[in-house]
Amino acid sequence: MQRLQQDNSPSHNSHIVVASVRKCGFEILSHPLQSLDLTLCDYKPSGNLKNSTTARHFASNNQLI
Repeated sequence: MQRLQQDNSPSHNSHIVVASVRKCGFEILSHPLQSLDLTLCDYKPSGNLKNSTTARHFASNNQLI
């Protein structure tokens, strides 16, 4: 069985969509909707962001903006 990860947005959780996805043989994996605990920048910064902040020190978070 193949697995499909969705972010639990209302458009992904409608009964029609869920039934269609399961009918196609997919197992739906749950994922929090826009969870602030699971931001990509927390564990794998993108190249440009990482390169622009490497070896720089900021006195506050406001200086990053």
